[in-house]
Amino acid sequence: MHQVNYRELPADQVKSLFADDPPVPVRLWAILDQGIASSILVNDRQQPTLAFVQELAEHTVYIGGQPTAQSLAEGIDVLRRETEVVVCDWQGGKLAELLPEDPDYQGMAIDFTDRSEQVDLREFAQAPAGLELRRIRRDDIPLLQGYDYYLRMYGAEELAVARTIGYCLIHEGTVISEAVAGPIAHGVAEIGVGTRVEFQRRGLGTLTAARAIQACESLGYQAFWNSAAQNSASIALARRLGFQKEDPFLVFVWSKRG
Repeated sequence: MHQVNYRELPADQVKSLFADDPPVPVRLWAILDQGIASSILVNDRQQPTLAFVQELAEHTVYIGGQPTAQSLAEGIDVLRRETEVVVCDWQGGKLAELLPEDPDYQGMAIDFTDRSEQVDLREFAQAPAGLELRRIRRDDIPLLQGYDYYLRMYGAEELAVARTIGYCLIHEGTVISEAVAGPIAHGVAEIGVGTRVEFQRRGLGTLTAARAIQACESLGYQAFWNSAAQNSASIALARRLGFQKEDPFLVFVWSKRG
């Protein structure tokens, strides 16, 4: 396996390896089309027929081509030298049959799509008295709970603002809740939301998420939500916001080698 920079690869040929990949691979598209931070392995630099594309914000690996048990083990081993490795099986267990049998974690996650227009987000998106709801600006980025995430993904604060759609709630100069749509690729916007612990269970995450989704849909983007299967609060919020289609899948994690 060869570790390469995406700019060194024949772009169309690499993209063709992922034609039948997961149903909403928005982070993969953002790597291949926009160049967000990634680590890429290929079996051949000139004519790759197998590729491991890893986004570096959450370390999810997208696998293109026809992997074998041996090539999966080799690719995961190489990536683990630098960071943890997250592999999702959107193929209904087919990929899981080939993966190494020693993950450090195995669980489930759910993709939520097809948000119903019958759920009117306006009823959620009104800020309580004393709180300011506003579009995230560059000077807000360091205040976000997801600051490290966005910096890993985009590499710079100005790019994080330019390539996402985010809203935050401000209380006495502090960001207490945030919702960010990003990455955005192929008309799909992935929604992430976070609320400080001391302000949770007040509907503030619902408020900021609803506003971010409103902004995305006004621009013609399809909102996309992802949650760990055990995160009941996130799942309940996705349903409250109107997401109708739920696609569960297996998740495997290998930790970075010591």
